[in-house]
Amino acid sequence: MAGHGNNVLFKNLSFSIHENQRIGLIGKNGAGKSTLLHMLARTQLPAEQGKLTRYPGVRLNLQTQQPLNPAQSLYDNARQSLAFVFETERAMRREEQRLSAGEDRFEVYAELTRLFEQLDGYKAESRLEATLLGLGFEAGRWHEPVSSLSGGEQARLAVALSLLTQADVLLLDEPSNHLDIRMRQWLRTTLKRYNGSLVIATHDRALLQDVCTHIALLEAGTLTIFKGSYAQFKTQQGVTRRTHDKQQREREKEQARLHAIQEQLRQFGTAKAHKQRKSTEKKLERLKVTPQIIHNISNGATLGNNSASVRQAKGALLKARHLSKRYADTSLFTNLSIQINAGDKIALLGANGSGKSSLLSMIHGDTESDAPKAQFFWHKDVRVMLMDQQRHGLNDQQPLIEQLQAWVHATRAEQLLSLVGLPYDLWQSLPQQLSGGERARAGVALLIASEANLLLLDEPTNHLDISMIETLESHLVHTRAAVLMVTHDDDLTRAVATRVWSLEEGQLREYRGGLDGFFAGNDRVSAPAVTVVAEDDAPETADTVSLEASLEQLEDARLELEAFLSDPLQLSERDKARYEQQLQDVIHALSDVHEQRYAKRQPAAARYTLKHQHVTLWSNGVTNANTASNTPQTIQFDSSTGASGRVIINDRHVAHISLTPAKNTCLLPYAKTQLLELVVQLLFEHLGVRVAQVQSDTPVVSEVFKPAGEGWFLASRDAYEQSLGLPGATKQRVKRKVLYFHPDFTHWRAARRWQQKKKRTPAKDT
Repeated sequence: MAGHGNNVLFKNLSFSIHENQRIGLIGKNGAGKSTLLHMLARTQLPAEQGKLTRYPGVRLNLQTQQPLNPAQSLYDNARQSLAFVFETERAMRREEQRLSAGEDRFEVYAELTRLFEQLDGYKAESRLEATLLGLGFEAGRWHEPVSSLSGGEQARLAVALSLLTQADVLLLDEPSNHLDIRMRQWLRTTLKRYNGSLVIATHDRALLQDVCTHIALLEAGTLTIFKGSYAQFKTQQGVTRRTHDKQQREREKEQARLHAIQEQLRQFGTAKAHKQRKSTEKKLERLKVTPQIIHNISNGATLGNNSASVRQAKGALLKARHLSKRYADTSLFTNLSIQINAGDKIALLGANGSGKSSLLSMIHGDTESDAPKAQFFWHKDVRVMLMDQQRHGLNDQQPLIEQLQAWVHATRAEQLLSLVGLPYDLWQSLPQQLSGGERARAGVALLIASEANLLLLDEPTNHLDISMIETLESHLVHTRAAVLMVTHDDDLTRAVATRVWSLEEGQLREYRGGLDGFFAGNDRVSAPAVTVVAEDDAPETADTVSLEASLEQLEDARLELEAFLSDPLQLSERDKARYEQQLQDVIHALSDVHEQRYAKRQPAAARYTLKHQHVTLWSNGVTNANTASNTPQTIQFDSSTGASGRVIINDRHVAHISLTPAKNTCLLPYAKTQLLELVVQLLFEHLGVRVAQVQSDTPVVSEVFKPAGEGWFLASRDAYEQSLGLPGATKQRVKRKVLYFHPDFTHWRAARRWQQKKKRTPAKDT
């Protein structure tokens, strides 16, 4: 049992945590989730609070349990979380000394080794570094004292410390708070691989869905555990809710029927009628019994929206340019230009501290741009509302009910406050008297009540439980107002946003393909509207500048046409067909430009031409064959990849290969491997080389080349011929190569196949 004062949060809870179980603990704010985690983290409980049993040897860690030392660096604080790993390693070393002294300690040593491997002890230091980087702590900051970190950074460090402990049972309380969207993705991936049991109290739906195998709902003082993912839990809740509603309708119908019978029986004074009335009253009493609790994560109420009453404005609601902001010596963004159109639903992403909140504040007019030439162009009918992180759009000097009544009538204001879960005794309160969760709920009610057609939302899901997040999400999906929201919530972004912006290194980028496009890095080039270039207008010269300019213009035209065609309901059939044809013309023109830009390089007359899959090699062979025998021979070659190179062959028939990629190009690993295989084919089949070597900063994955250390890769004729499946000794294979060579074939493998086919075909009489 647990509670505060006379308020009992829960009592008589009974449950167990099994090995490798991943439980998502959910419930409304104030239901007692954090209290339950703290009770589980204790070694024992007072008798009046219940009984806690922990198996011997089970290590348990609570996210907030390990205190931070403000005087030490964040790296040293994180390293202390590996104390159990280091202690296990020291015990292993002691047992090794005992074994070397002849003691019979093999079982103890084997158990310590198993535990050390289970803790991933051999990679402890690298795991520490990866954890700090994954949670946004760059290597240059690892030696900063913890006292210099902000509150959000210290919360992220606490998550890192918990993950590094590798505890058997890990208790996490809102671990994704203060994490940006990329950090949240990293956290989900890390927790899915965690070797242990997890209990996670969170409102992060993506985390619940991707990580948890069980959902535990703490509601009305009871804990109910559902097996399955969060999506399966929601489906089950929907079925349960529909079943409960159907039973309630049947119960009300039966009550109405019994009341009608009672009214009829009152007209009779007989003993039989009295007996029937008693029986009817008992049935009614049974129907009045409170049914079992129907667990429901969503309050099921609809808040509606004011779409019909929102003043509609078409076209661009806001155009702004030359926006800049810096704090102290840090520049957040410089010379930004933005445009928000009616109906846009934009998610503004970016790392913590990149300037997202400052940009929203600047748009709302609370903050000025540092650039004196900053300009804002507003639509004459635009009405803006900002829901910030601290005030949630509320006025601290005015009661809640009055703030909503400034937008809607009294009945609607009371309905909204009730449906967001604020009790009647708080309606006349000032916002500054509310808790963080209550204030966030009131902010949602005010947001829905407002008639703004441009909503600026800064982390709107902070302090909201899942039911309110889903309520807010539903409103944002259906509202006709334009939305610009700063958020790190994956599910909210996927459900609401039709455009994704990101503030990165002081610049604003737009990504196509939604949130998946953001993670994949699908940038959209920001440029004004362009004129479609037909196929006939594509440049015919190979001049680099004109090709680059045409390529950029065609890419912009393609993006513009794809944007038009993304919503075909707004186009007539004639316009749709016209845009589709223009898109095909642009794609064909792009193909022509790419072919000119990356035209295959082929010498006019090459003695050797070798081809392997998509790569072609040209060479004239040895260029200094008439020199003295002890002088190294040189071979120059070109390729269709743009890379060229040379081979130096010494008097021992050992070849040294060097590659030179074309300027401003990147030679992909698979193309590089294919090119090197063509080079050794030329050397071994036509020039009598026995061994070839090359130095490469990337691995050469090939059956022919073998690693030789320090970036060197070695290819021998034996390995080459073995890769072709040729049996026998090297000298015999070389002899067959000369014997089977036919002048009509470019290389001896084809000649050998021709010769074998010739042997199998009987000769015809001439």
